Amino acid sequence: MLSRPAALRNTVLTAIDKLGRRSRTLSRPLKIHLEVNDVCNLKCIHCPREDPTIPKNTGHMKMEVIEALRPSFRTAAYVGLIGNGEPFMHPRLLDIVDIVAAEGAVPSIISNATLWTDAKLDRLIAAGKSIMNISFDGGTKETFEWVRRPAVFEDVVANMRRLRARREAAKSPFPVTAMISCLFKEALHEAPKVVEIAAGCGVQMIHFQCAIPYAQAFQASVFTPEDRPRVEEALALARARGAELGVRVHFHSQWDGERPRLNGGGVLCPNIMEQLHIDMHGRPRFCCYWGPEDLGNVVDTPVKTLWNQPKFQELRGRFKRGDVPGLCLSMPCPNLRPHSPREILGEAWRLAKEFLRD
Repeated sequence: MLSRPAALRNTVLTAIDKLGRRSRTLSRPLKIHLEVNDVCNLKCIHCPREDPTIPKNTGHMKMEVIEALRPSFRTAAYVGLIGNGEPFMHPRLLDIVDIVAAEGAVPSIISNATLWTDAKLDRLIAAGKSIMNISFDGGTKETFEWVRRPAVFEDVVANMRRLRARREAAKSPFPVTAMISCLFKEALHEAPKVVEIAAGCGVQMIHFQCAIPYAQAFQASVFTPEDRPRVEEALALARARGAELGVRVHFHSQWDGERPRLNGGGVLCPNIMEQLHIDMHGRPRFCCYWGPEDLGNVVDTPVKTLWNQPKFQELRGRFKRGDVPGLCLSMPCPNLRPHSPREILGEAWRLAKEFLRD
C-alpha cells in the first residue's frame, strides 16, 4: 500500500537532483530541521552554547512558523526538532509534534531527557511514528555529571527506562529511541559502558561522535587525528558489546585528515540538496554550521521559492564544480562525501520502501 505518494514522489525527485547535481532542484526539501528554541536547562561543558559568540536564551519558535511550513511537511520524510537548546522547554513542543505527524512526516527530537513526564511521553507515543534521540555522555555517574551539568545521572537513566515502560504499556514501537554520545579523552574507555546503559533502557542505537571544542575549557579533552587508533580500539569494544546486547553502534567520523579527499570535483552536500534548516525566526540557513544569511523567511515566502532562490542555487553550483567553500572544509561536518550514484540510489530505495511498506 502506498501511504504517502507526495513524499514518495519527492524522494524520487531528490534522487534525480542529487544524481545530476542540479543547482535548481525539481524536488522540495526531503528533510527539514527546525531550531525550535535556544533555551536549555543544562550547561554541558562541550556544548556550542558555551561558545560566547553563539546567540542563546532568546526564546522559542512561534507557531506561525510551523503553520507556514505545514505544506512542506507533507512532502518531507522527517522533521528534526532540534536547535541550540532543549526542545522540551518549548511550551508547545508536543503541539508541533502532532502537526508534523498529522501531515505524515516523522518528527525526530534530540533531548537531554531531564524534563520528561508520563503525560508528555504518553502524548508523544500517541502521535505515532517518531524518533527520540537522547544526548548522553559518559558511562559513569561521575563522568556524566561532570559533562552534563547539573543533570543527575540516576534521574536521566530513570527517564529513559520510563520511556521504555510507557511505550511497552501502550504496545507501541514508537518513538524509536537512539542515543547520541560524545567521545572525549576522559571517557573513551567508558564507551562499552554507554552501550550497556543504552541496552538496559531499551535504546536501539547509539551514534558516537568525537566531542568538538566549542569552549576553551574543554579544549584539552578533545581528540586529534593522532588519537584515532585508540578511538577506533574503543569503538571496536563498544561495537562488540553492542552486538552482544542488540544495540547498533555507529560512529560519525569527523577527522580532519579525511577532508582533503573532498577538495576537488564530485562532492555531495546533502544539506543543500535535501535538507532545509529553519532557524527559530523562520529564516532558512544553508546548514547548522553556517551563520545567518539573507535567504528570506518562510512566514512570508513559500518554501518552494526559498529552496531555489539564487543563493541556494549558487552554493549548489559551487559543489558541483568541486569548489567547496572553506567554511565547509573547516567544519567537523560528517555529511560531506564524494558524489556516489550508487549511494544516492541506495538511500532513495531504502526510503521509498518505507513509504511502500506503510
